Amino acid sequence: MKDNVVKIQEKTSQENNFNELSPADLIYKLLDELSHKRSKDIIVKRFGLDGNKKKTLEEIGKEYGITRERVRQIEASTLIELKKSKGVKHIKPLEDSLEFLLSEHGELMGQDQLVGKCIDKLQHEKFQGNLIEFILKLSDRFVDFKENENLKKAWGLKNSDIKKAEKIIALAAKSLEEKNKPFSEDKFTALISSNSDLVEEMKLLGNNRALLSYLNLSKKIQKNPYNEWGLNYWNEIMPRGVRDKAYVVLKKNSKPLHFRDITKMINEKGFSKKQANMQTVHNELIKDSRFILVGRGIYALKEWGYKEGTVKDIISSILKKKNEPLAKNIIIKEVLKQRMVKENTIVLTLQDKNLFQRVEKGTYRLAE
Repeated sequence: MKDNVVKIQEKTSQENNFNELSPADLIYKLLDELSHKRSKDIIVKRFGLDGNKKKTLEEIGKEYGITRERVRQIEASTLIELKKSKGVKHIKPLEDSLEFLLSEHGELMGQDQLVGKCIDKLQHEKFQGNLIEFILKLSDRFVDFKENENLKKAWGLKNSDIKKAEKIIALAAKSLEEKNKPFSEDKFTALISSNSDLVEEMKLLGNNRALLSYLNLSKKIQKNPYNEWGLNYWNEIMPRGVRDKAYVVLKKNSKPLHFRDITKMINEKGFSKKQANMQTVHNELIKDSRFILVGRGIYALKEWGYKEGTVKDIISSILKKKNEPLAKNIIIKEVLKQRMVKENTIVLTLQDKNLFQRVEKGTYRLAE
């Protein structure tokens, strides 16, 4: 009980560091101790500490009339100077908070995820991301893991084991390949946790927060806007175009939708920064055999059992399948399973004597 109270107090203290302290103020207090103005300017520009885009070695070199190699040397020596300075104590509270945050996430987090978590707690800052990255770079408490073909750039505590994360990611990807379908977050973490080859790793991680942190490092495993996990080449996880996005929207809603509503949902879910256009969505869905136009501007998925064709085609198909005269009300009922139209439209269609023949007791059959 006492240990739990201590942990809660520690967590509250670290969260207060984020809420109460300004990274910009702390970093500039540290930078003010630099004796050489050019060194300070180079650090500010290289790391984007002034809120502007980070500048390259070449860009800075042109500004000062020196080589890019010289800029690199100044950057490296200035970072060493800052690490050894007395003013480095100014960033200790934020180092503590970053260390605590990493420890809560398995001691390893992708850079974007880590910075994002900090930004959520620093809403009064305008350029927190670059400031947080600078603290991570400057501190001796953290180690960075370079981006590669399988993993995103990550940060960890000293002695963090990236191989443990790689093993978990590899087995998670294998499970997805075998199941060949997306999973909700709860079901996905349960699937991984139950893997007999990961018993020891799961014991060490201790919670899903750490597990998800590892999974977020993967480039192959991704999640869609509906928080479903899968492989990055699956259309349901990373839809490439309007058609795939519409497919995901319809599948998640499990019912036919007007192209206007499909477009709205695509844009609201934020599949990409580019906004979908209603007319483009309509035009694209007409061309794709996965979608069936079941009403005026209303689309359904073919895999739900909907058939292609007009109301005439649907009636013909129903009568052909039954191979016997059917009552008007039965025909209407069956057509409405396939098309979202008014009953009167079906009745009028039945009047086409070239296709349908009315027989005794108000029943219809295919015309001979």
